[in-house]
Amino acid sequence: MFANERRSSILKWLNDRRQLSVKELVRLTHASPATVRRDLDYLAEAGKIIRVHGGASLKQDATSLFSENEFEQKVQEFSSEKQRIGHAIAQLINENDYNAIYFDAGTSVLAVIPYLDRTDLFVITNGLHHVFPLISKGAHVILLGGTVKPTTQAVVGPQAISQLSHYNLDLSVIGVNAIDEENGLMTPDVNEAELKRVAITQAERTIVAADHSKFNQRSLHSFASLPEVTIMTDDVLPEYKAFKNIKEAR
Repeated sequence: MFANERRSSILKWLNDRRQLSVKELVRLTHASPATVRRDLDYLAEAGKIIRVHGGASLKQDATSLFSENEFEQKVQEFSSEKQRIGHAIAQLINENDYNAIYFDAGTSVLAVIPYLDRTDLFVITNGLHHVFPLISKGAHVILLGGTVKPTTQAVVGPQAISQLSHYNLDLSVIGVNAIDEENGLMTPDVNEAELKRVAITQAERTIVAADHSKFNQRSLHSFASLPEVTIMTDDVLPEYKAFKNIKEAR
């Protein structure tokens, strides 16, 4: 594949997927990692893409971290990274005595479910997309009541918060939109932030599923500081290696 053809293909794939890692592009183009990185640098200099750690994304509005994408689009973003993170979190659940668990509505949390290998789990969730996959795994599932967000199909609001506050949880597994050292964990939706806060408070332990694109970003509402949770990611950035609670999925 010639350089121009390869770069056109990269733009087409990014248009379909929005974000891709170097590893995914190596597989798609059959080129070396060094060649793919040169292509991404070229396209970034041309103003067609944005380089992110480990890959690239299409240019987007500066407000994107302060709003939410459609659920189907978010499922496609960094899908291989989410699968690796999901597998690592599921292994922790399979190997430990966690019985009462909260599953957040995020797509990174959804990626945990296929790898669960227990039928004795009691799972509370605010994710409409999570219910049937959990049931198919043999879990006893409670769906929180409240208002359904049209973009993410997450159940939020005072009713969901009140209901969740009555459960004593062994583990909460939640997603996040943005992470930085100063502001901690963030999300653009105040209702989501409040529900995540309750999920952390009610649980003995909280694991946050976060691919590397969430780091060094900001969003509107903070809901936890970094030391409060364990973060499972696909690639720990150098500036976060001092945090022992940030784990790399293996």
